Amino acid sequence: MQGLSLRKDEAGLQHVLGDLTQRIDTLTSDAQRGVARKRSGFIKTCAPGEAQLAQWIAEKAGQEAGLSRVRERVGQIDHEMQELQQRFTEAQLVAQEIRTTREHRRHELQRIQQQQQDATARNETLMRHVEGLTASIEQSRVEREGPGSALSRIR
Repeated sequence: MQGLSLRKDEAGLQHVLGDLTQRIDTLTSDAQRGVARKRSGFIKTCAPGEAQLAQWIAEKAGQEAGLSRVRERVGQIDHEMQELQQRFTEAQLVAQEIRTTREHRRHELQRIQQQQQDATARNETLMRHVEGLTASIEQSRVEREGPGSALSRIR
């Protein structure tokens, strides 16, 4: 009887085991369907996010390329500015040199003009002396050669 009871218990357990196996299979199947639905929903939810992310990445790459071009252009402008600054400094030095040379030339011209005025004044003075001497010489000659010259009166 114990054997019968054990068989009966075994049959009950087999039946319970079958029910449990069927429930496990149903739960596993439901879980797989749920996971598949969730995965599908997740993929559907993530797809626009992934597309947005891809768009942002593309935009970022474009912005970085643009930024790289801007940086390159800024470098060129900086180099050009340095060259212009150097040329400006050189031009300032040349202008200062020209101003200095012009000032020296102006002083030299004033000195030469003063020398010319002094020489002209000396010339005029000498010419007056020469004229005076010429007049004196002429008067002396006239007095010496003339009829009533002092020499003829003395004799």
